[in-house]
Amino acid sequence: MGNNKNYRSRGRVRRLRDFLALAWLLAALAVVLLGDSVTAQRWVLIHLIMLGAMSHSVLVWSEYFARTLTRTVVTEGHTAAARMALLALGGVFIVIGYPSNWPFVVLIGALCVITSTIWHGCHIFVLMRRALPGRFKKVNQYYLWASTMLPLGATAGAIMAFGVTDEWRGRLILTHLVFNFLGWIGLTVTGTLVTFWPTIVRARMHDRSETFARQALPFLIAGITTLAGGALVGIRAVSIVGFMLYMCGLGLWSRLLWAPLRAKGLRDIAPASVAAALLWAGIGLGWLAAVLARARSWADIPQLTWNIPAVLVGGFALQLLIGALSYLIPMLFGGGPAVLRAITKALNTGATFRVLVTNISLLIWLMPIAHSVKISVAILGIISTAAFIPILVYSMVVGIREKRLVGSSEQLPSLQQPSSNLLKGPSHGD
Repeated sequence: MGNNKNYRSRGRVRRLRDFLALAWLLAALAVVLLGDSVTAQRWVLIHLIMLGAMSHSVLVWSEYFARTLTRTVVTEGHTAAARMALLALGGVFIVIGYPSNWPFVVLIGALCVITSTIWHGCHIFVLMRRALPGRFKKVNQYYLWASTMLPLGATAGAIMAFGVTDEWRGRLILTHLVFNFLGWIGLTVTGTLVTFWPTIVRARMHDRSETFARQALPFLIAGITTLAGGALVGIRAVSIVGFMLYMCGLGLWSRLLWAPLRAKGLRDIAPASVAAALLWAGIGLGWLAAVLARARSWADIPQLTWNIPAVLVGGFALQLLIGALSYLIPMLFGGGPAVLRAITKALNTGATFRVLVTNISLLIWLMPIAHSVKISVAILGIISTAAFIPILVYSMVVGIREKRLVGSSEQLPSLQQPSSNLLKGPSHGD
């Protein structure tokens, strides 16, 4: 009886994962299709994707990878669902409250986000305390530190909702960007890719990956806190030092990417999209360095950072999600090797064309060109990115058909149900 109850609880959690992830992405697509213009709706779009879809994915998958790395058994359901629901509720309040100039609604949303993230961090800490010995146990420190960053970034955002001077707005925008992107999302992604990158490339992991990750983390944390701290105290030189520390950490961490990439290359859309996302993250960091160097005052920061979120959303976040899901969906579908190959092939439909159009469109859009050209390339980029949705539906149809052909009797799993094989390395196509 207890097992059945636990199974139903996990089923509800999986459905909540599916619904929330899809809801945020569909809401972002609706804003693009129904809004007056992408530029006019940019704040809403950025937060639907980064605070909505991306943060939801960070919450879900960092817990899954933490459990995998600590070799702990899933025993809860309702508490995970509560954390997801609380984060989603906070996101809704913020996305509605800020454009409507309702600061107290934004404050309530920020408190929901902060509570959910701190709760998540406490859960990760408990998992680490209960963990069995393992090679990558310390990678979970990335997730633990990441959970401390979003509350700080959300606090900076909530303060801005109440109105501040131009100088403080610039300082808080930089703080908000650093804690949320470099901290909450950046630390989670770098921690996850220690094991996930060789998995999607289908290559052997670098022998010293865990060492590289452990060496990089102190520099990354010091860089984030110093960079944001410099903005808060109003000393740009301190922020520049923080940026340099962060880049040192990123350089140490990036060594674990090269061995798998050299061994296998980018053979399908999953690693290609993730690699493109990392390149755009690098461009965003380069842009941030230019902002720190060029800004004559903190009041210049909002204007100078205007396009950085577009780079991080269109170039980094969406491509990272597409790349990750393009690998995960075939693995989670079940049905055997034939079904796996069929779904993977379907998801790779037009892969090269889609990746090229998405990235070239964004690159052109960032150039100082005519507005009409910007609109045209933006439409192309949106279409090529949004094409993932119908291709995803098509791949599911292909998978169901292939399952019937092979006579599989497995129940169709949840779209984002974690796979126990996720960290076991290459499973096919070698």
